[in-house]
Amino acid sequence: MKALHIASFNGNIGDIINHAGFDAQFKKNVCNNIEFVREEIRDYYKVRSHKSFNTEKFIKLANSFDLIVIGGGNFLSPWLEISNNGTTFDISIDNLKKIKTPILFNAVGCEGSLGYSESTIHNIREFLDHILLSEASDNYFFTVRNDGSYSFIKNVIGKKYSNKVFEIPDNGFFCPTENFQLSNDNEKILGISISEDRLKAKLSPDEYQSFIKKLTTIISFYVKESYNIKFIPHTFNDYKLLVDLFDYLEDSILRNNITVSELQTNSKSGKEVIGSYVNCNQAIVMRFHASISCVRLNIPFVALTLDQRLLALFNSLDLENIFNINENFSAFDIIGHFKKSSHNHADLLDQLYISHSYIFKSIKRWVNTHVASG
Repeated sequence: MKALHIASFNGNIGDIINHAGFDAQFKKNVCNNIEFVREEIRDYYKVRSHKSFNTEKFIKLANSFDLIVIGGGNFLSPWLEISNNGTTFDISIDNLKKIKTPILFNAVGCEGSLGYSESTIHNIREFLDHILLSEASDNYFFTVRNDGSYSFIKNVIGKKYSNKVFEIPDNGFFCPTENFQLSNDNEKILGISISEDRLKAKLSPDEYQSFIKKLTTIISFYVKESYNIKFIPHTFNDYKLLVDLFDYLEDSILRNNITVSELQTNSKSGKEVIGSYVNCNQAIVMRFHASISCVRLNIPFVALTLDQRLLALFNSLDLENIFNINENFSAFDIIGHFKKSSHNHADLLDQLYISHSYIFKSIKRWVNTHVASG
């Protein structure tokens, strides 16, 4: 079987972790004899004007494969006014109808954190009318990740659509990791992954400085507790925060206790990328797949967020180790959370595997029925 996989593959290590989990689970549960051919979705964004889904060239490409996979990623959120369907997977229904290859929407995000309007909701309803409710719906299998997307579809877009949608744990929870071992059991490491772009987009300059000072307090506390600090960037933007943070840290800490993990945005190996977290004894993180990585590796962690998607993810997992940055908390609230809360995620991972495997059984039945070489 040959599949065209349309998603974001470059620029954010969370995407690499996500796709590694999907590839492993698909080959384990659906079809091991499959070749995924990657197509970068960002090349189709109108701001780049490089490619378009609404061309005969793309339709011909799509019809040359046995299967098309869209996602995972936040590509079905209806925020984009200039899109045919309100999303970054910008294809018209007329052109979608020309594609005869079955399409799997793979743990996509479809939620409201980027905003939406009456117009974009109207457009995505027409899109979902076709792929979920029309006579052609058998050609599509639609799954959303556990980031609040299912509730958004049900409560905002329409309950009739949610009845046709599967909510599935994000594929990053299943990123292969078995070859990793702790390299130095005597060294204590606090991992930190903070998204500078989210902070500066949503905080005032004074609020941002206050956050940096809290993070400085946390780092200084852990250094006194004989920890080293490992910064784990997920995108190039994350380096910018380090420049601001280093202005507040003592010179001795910068010289002796700080390391920065390699940013492997062009890596093809999820094992290598998630390995940045493996030696961490504890972690403080912001990005979506940073939290997922900590659960996957059973690392005690606290999440900080300004993102409703992450709050929804934690709600779906019944986890409480998350702080909303907009709410008043101190550095020692975070430090204290590690001491008073259980951080063993083994049972949670077992539950996620059961849920994920159950839905993949349905995907396998659909593939066997509708994909020519399934």
